[in-house]
Amino acid sequence: MIFVRDMKMHLQRKLVGHKGSVYSIVFDSGSQQIYSGGGDGWLVSWNRDEADGKLIADVGDQIFCLSVIEGQRVVAGSMSGELYFIGLSSAAGPRKKVFHQKGIYDLLSIGRYLISAGGDGKLGFWNLETTEIEESIVLSHHRIRCLALSPDKSVLAVGDSHGDIRFLSTDDWRLLHRISAHDPSVFSLAWLDNERIVSGGRDAHLKVWDYHSTDEPQFDLAAHWYTVNHMQSHPSDTLLATASRDKTIRLWETMNFSVVQTLDAARSGGHINSVNRLVWTDDGKQLFAGSDDNSISVWEFS
Repeated sequence: MIFVRDMKMHLQRKLVGHKGSVYSIVFDSGSQQIYSGGGDGWLVSWNRDEADGKLIADVGDQIFCLSVIEGQRVVAGSMSGELYFIGLSSAAGPRKKVFHQKGIYDLLSIGRYLISAGGDGKLGFWNLETTEIEESIVLSHHRIRCLALSPDKSVLAVGDSHGDIRFLSTDDWRLLHRISAHDPSVFSLAWLDNERIVSGGRDAHLKVWDYHSTDEPQFDLAAHWYTVNHMQSHPSDTLLATASRDKTIRLWETMNFSVVQTLDAARSGGHINSVNRLVWTDDGKQLFAGSDDNSISVWEFS
């Protein structure tokens, strides 16, 4: 375990090669590879310690989200609502599956399922062995924007474009309760522990909620100037990273939600356009960020 709350992050390098905005990044702890996808429809792999990427596939549509399945496959969700299963050790092209009528905004793997969050308000449950849709839930009349699984894997939190967070039991997918969290949209969710969850919205606010309560948030912070696009908890320390359309990344101490550091273009060499997605490496030493400026920044603790 490393403790980073008293350390500062610096820009190590930027990964360039995408021809469009980078909307999604995932990290595979087994291979130590970063996978990215974006507006150019490309799935690209990067070694965490190198600057050159490798084109894995071109799906021909904007990639909104990614998930790595056991280091063997990457699944990509597209703007058109198509799901692509892409083998990493096979020369065969992507296998396209269609269920959602609108874009797929998030993916989450749990047990034998891959769950897709659709712009049509549906959750899709895909059998990872057969790659076929097995069941679905009509959860909202609005776009489902984000998914987050509690650390004990008992509760799935779902955020939508109406500003609501729904909590589902992973035993039977029944609705436990709902919070009206943001006006108008929830863009990102992150559990701090099994009791607390953080939401980020189009209203540029961060809110911290007691999962068992539907009352007022524990914290309500004007965190950025524009939409909080994504957030990621540090894997071993009380630190949360947030990414925003205001072109910045902010690091927060989650004990009191004070700002530890702001990473921007002027002071830190950061991004010149919206920052869309974040991912920590499993050891917590590096943070990768994808942006509308077509690049991925790599940040390290000094």
